[in-house]
Amino acid sequence: MSKSVETEIKQQYSKYFVSSDWHIFKSTAEYYLETAAKILKQDIKYGRESPIEIARAS
Repeated sequence: MSKSVETEIKQQYSKYFVSSDWHIFKSTAEYYLETAAKILKQDIKYGRESPIEIARAS
């Protein structure tokens, strides 16, 4: 039987965290996953050059 993703992650990080830390870790991970899933292309910063200038220089 295969492990769930949550069970596998708990086992990987069990040597770094105590069980009371798991809820905070999971909440933080879910927040960042949700944020990454909703990010828009216009939110990504390219620095001083525009994406068009970067493409032309390639």
